[in-house]
Amino acid sequence: MAFFVMYMLCGIGVYLYFYKNTKDTLNPFGISLGLFLLSFGFSCLQLNPVQFELSLNTHFIIILTAIEIFCVGIIFTVPLKTHLRRSDQYPIITSNYTFFMYILVGIVFLTCFFVWMYVEMYQIYGNNIGGSDRKTMMSNAINTSRVVSYIIQILPYTVLYILYDLLFNLKRSKKKVVFGLLYIIWVIIFIWNILVSRGTLLIVFLGSLFLISRKYKLKLKETLFIFMGLAIIMALLMTLRMSSTSVVFSGNTSNAYFNTIYNYVAITFQVFDKLVRHGSPYSLLSATWITFSKILGTYNPDTQLLYTVGIYNAKTFLYSFYHDLGLIGIVVYPILIFSVIGFLYNKSMTTKPYYILYLATLQKPIMVIFFGNYFFGSFSNDIPYYTTFLLVLLSYHLKIGFRWYRNKRARDKLQLEVQCR
Repeated sequence: MAFFVMYMLCGIGVYLYFYKNTKDTLNPFGISLGLFLLSFGFSCLQLNPVQFELSLNTHFIIILTAIEIFCVGIIFTVPLKTHLRRSDQYPIITSNYTFFMYILVGIVFLTCFFVWMYVEMYQIYGNNIGGSDRKTMMSNAINTSRVVSYIIQILPYTVLYILYDLLFNLKRSKKKVVFGLLYIIWVIIFIWNILVSRGTLLIVFLGSLFLISRKYKLKLKETLFIFMGLAIIMALLMTLRMSSTSVVFSGNTSNAYFNTIYNYVAITFQVFDKLVRHGSPYSLLSATWITFSKILGTYNPDTQLLYTVGIYNAKTFLYSFYHDLGLIGIVVYPILIFSVIGFLYNKSMTTKPYYILYLATLQKPIMVIFFGNYFFGSFSNDIPYYTTFLLVLLSYHLKIGFRWYRNKRARDKLQLEVQCR
């Protein structure tokens, strides 16, 4: 209980510190580090029979990581005290952005539609694609082609691209608003009913919340209420897909919904603790940079230590870093990751407000570092980040356009120059 209270107070204190400095309820350092420490504190309670007492080495690594993130956060947020951009200085939606965004949305929509029809046709004619349920069949259909798999990875992020346009495009028409809202609803239904992926829905919810908070400043109470509601919704969605006898509901409390949330949030640290107790195999790149390691021919699956605790195999974002480089990875990777986040956040609040699109796509990795490393790893999971970078590059940095909307591009450029002065 003492550890729980200590980490809980530290998590709340860190969040309030960054909130006070930036007046931003979704400051990436405050929200990420606060949730990380809170989840670790809950893990110390050991409310599930499969849990065990965490080693002192694990406590040391968590505290070290927290200090690193906190220090990087101070470096990138303290200057914002004197350089906070005005609330009315929003990003400008260029005609290039609208053009390339709708092309990308069209490609993703058509790909999803044809994959869905492909699966439905097999079901109608009494066949299957190597699976007995819709989720497995969809997964197998998607994985038949790498290109299709890469395109569908972008699906939840197209919601963020559309919402970014709806929120900040001052010249949006009613048709665009109606289309955008219908598309967002369709994607949410498709993800839940066809892809059956709670993690993908989380990308949509967290990224959308961040974008909305950039336009309409959220108060502290509103943010807390939204996160509590989101936790309840995710718990309900989990229970709808599981049997009432599932061990996910097990725990030392009588509330199945609380047990579900607790098990997903807290037991990840017991999985990480198993690795810490065993020691790092120093696999260099194979756990963190899987695709890159395979290209170099250095990937060896026999060196992968994939621990589980009961049925739970989710790991904190530190797992692969410690697996590859031990304490060196614990020091290097969090500092590099949050330095990039700090740079993007600083620029989005000062001279380059359109950087909020980068941060919106990173909200899930930022907020759920207690659950896994979603910043980088395999090429397919990183595709959306490359897509977002390319979209911003084409929209704001490269002089690419077509004659029929060249005049609009010129006006966009003038507006950007005025905004950056």
